Amino acid sequence: MRLIWLLLGCLPFWAQAQQYPAFSVRPELKRDAGAVIRLREEEFEITAAGEAVERVREVVTIFDERGLDYASKEVFYNKNARIRSFEGRLLDASGKEQKRLKKSDIVDASAHASYSLYDDSKVRQATFRYAVYPFTVEFAYELVSKSTAFYPYWFPQQDEEAAVEQSSLTVRVPASLGVRYRELNGAKLLRKTEEAGILTQTWEVRNLSPREKEPYTDPYAVCGPAVLMAPNAFQMEGYKGSAASWKEIGQFFYDLNAGRDELPETTKQAVLQLVRDEKDTRVKIARLYRHLQQSTRYVSIQVGIGGWQTFPASTVAEKGYGDCKALSNYLKGMLKVAGIQSFTASITAGKSRPDILPDFPSVVFNHEVLCVPLEKDTVWLECTDQYGQPGYMGSFTGGRYALLETPAGGKLVRTPDYQEQQNGVFRRVNVRLDAKGSARVDMATRYTGIQQETLREVKETTSGEDLRKWMLQQIHLASFDLVRFQLSDASLPAGPVMTEELTLDMRQAGTLTDHRLFVPLAQFSRKMPVPDATVPRVHDLIWKRGFTDADTVTCHVPEGYQLEGLPEAVEIKTQFGTYRAKTMAGPEGLTYIRTLQVLPVRRPASDYAAWIDFWKKVAKADRVQAVWKEK
Repeated sequence: MRLIWLLLGCLPFWAQAQQYPAFSVRPELKRDAGAVIRLREEEFEITAAGEAVERVREVVTIFDERGLDYASKEVFYNKNARIRSFEGRLLDASGKEQKRLKKSDIVDASAHASYSLYDDSKVRQATFRYAVYPFTVEFAYELVSKSTAFYPYWFPQQDEEAAVEQSSLTVRVPASLGVRYRELNGAKLLRKTEEAGILTQTWEVRNLSPREKEPYTDPYAVCGPAVLMAPNAFQMEGYKGSAASWKEIGQFFYDLNAGRDELPETTKQAVLQLVRDEKDTRVKIARLYRHLQQSTRYVSIQVGIGGWQTFPASTVAEKGYGDCKALSNYLKGMLKVAGIQSFTASITAGKSRPDILPDFPSVVFNHEVLCVPLEKDTVWLECTDQYGQPGYMGSFTGGRYALLETPAGGKLVRTPDYQEQQNGVFRRVNVRLDAKGSARVDMATRYTGIQQETLREVKETTSGEDLRKWMLQQIHLASFDLVRFQLSDASLPAGPVMTEELTLDMRQAGTLTDHRLFVPLAQFSRKMPVPDATVPRVHDLIWKRGFTDADTVTCHVPEGYQLEGLPEAVEIKTQFGTYRAKTMAGPEGLTYIRTLQVLPVRRPASDYAAWIDFWKKVAKADRVQAVWKEK
C-alpha cells in the first residue's frame, strides 16, 4: 500500500485531476465568500533521519477580487530545502482547463532581497490572471527539506472571507519518533493508523462557511480550526536535537553556538577601556550597548545551520554588521570580557504575531535578544535597535515568552511588559481664540513607553520636508497652518520618552452661530474609533496593552465674549478603563482636563457589547463644547 502511494505521488497532479465547475459549490459556502477552497491536501512525511517531504495540492475557486490572493502561489526554499515539483493550472467557470503553468510563467527570486546581505533563501512564485469571475486555480508542489525540526502548522481557514469545501492534513512519521500536536478551535483527529513501523495521522475539515471577522482577540482564535505540530527528536543539517521540552530546545541552541562569542584581542582591549574605572554594572551594560549601536548595523543573514547558528563574534568585530543572532552574540562576548554574564534568548517577535504556547515546546522563534541577569533585576537588550534605550523591550519584543539558552539548557521566561501608566500621551494645549473662531494653538506633548515608539523611529529616520509631511498627516484637525514643530528625545533612566512641540494657526477652532462661539474641547485629544459590532461573537475579547492619555487644554476668552456656561463633569468607570473630563473657569478663560485610561483585559465574548458601549460613551463625552456669548 505504501508503494502504491509513493508511485501515485510521482505522477503529475493533473494526471489525477478533476473538474471543478463553479456552479457545483454549495450556496451556503459561496454566500459572502471571495473564494472557496475546493480542496487542499497537505501531506508531511519524515522519509529519513534528517529528511522531510511536504506535498501540497490546492484547488480554489475565486468569485471576486477579495479572493485574488489565491491566484498566486509562493513556495520558499533554500540550499537545505529544495523544490522537487511546482505545477499549476487555470480552469474557467465551467471547470474547463484554460492554461497550464509553463517554465516561463514561474519566477524565482531572493526571499529577502531588500534587506538581507547574506541570504540563500529564495521564493518560487507564479500567478494566474483571468478576466472573468468566477474561475478556479489549482497548484501543487513538493518540498524536500534536510531538517526535521519544523513540522507544519495547519490552518485550513485562515482567511475569514474564504469558505472551505474540503481540507486535510496527513502526517507520516516513524512510529519510534511519534509526533506532538495541539488541536485548536474544534479541530479533531480523523484517523490514526500504524503500519510497518509508520505512524499516519489525518485531520480533515469540510464545508466551512465564511466567518465573521472578530477584532480584538487572540491571533490563534481568529484562524479557525487549527493543528499545531512539533517533533520529539529532530535533525538539522546533521545536528541532532530534541524538542520534547523547552530545556532540551534551549540546550540544542546553546550547544550549537557555544564558543562563538570569542572576541579579537583589539576588541577586548576596547571593551576594557570603555568600562575602566566604572563600578556600576548597569552603567557598564549601557556603555557597551551604546558602543554596539554606534559601531555595528543590522543586516539579515539567512545562511548557516538552518539560519540558527550565529556568525562568530570575531566576524562582527571585523565587518561591523550582523543579524539578531550575531549582534546579540557579539554583545554577549563584550559583556563577558567586562565580567558580566549574559544569555541569548530566542523569541517570537512582532506586534501582531501570536506568542508561543508555554505548554507546547516547539521551534517557532523568529528573533533573538540578550538577557543580563543581575542580583536584584534583569536587563534585556534588543541588539538590532540602533536608537533604543538599554533595557527597553517594546511592542516588538516585550510582554511575551523568551527561551533563555544556558549551559544547563533552556529556561522559559517572560520579557518585560509596560502597564497603562507607562504607555502615556500627556498633552498640554494653549488656545488663544479670536472673535471669529480662529486661534493660535501651542501644543506640548510627552510620549512614554509603547506610545513613543513611532515618534522615535520617525525622528531617527526622517528629516526635512518628509518629516513635515509626516507631521501634517498626524494632525487630525480642521483647516490649519503648521507654524512650527520639534521632536526631541527626553528619555529618562526609567524608560524612553519623546516630546513633541507644535504651533498651529487654526482657521476654525470654533464655530460662530447666533452671536455665540462654540469650541469643541476634545478636538486636540486622540480619538479611538467605536468598535464594530460582530454578532454573535464567539471568541474572547482581548486588549493586550493598556495606555493613558491625559490632556489639559487652556482656552483664552476671545475679546468681546464672555463664557456662557461650563460643561458638566463626566466620569465613566468600567472593567475596561476609566474616562474623566472636567472644565474649570478662570480669569482669562477656561481649562479642560481629560483623562482616558484603558486597561489590558481578557474578557468572555459576552462582554463585547459592554466594550462597545464603553467606547460609545467616550465618543459621546468627547463631543463636549464650550460656549462663549457675545457681550
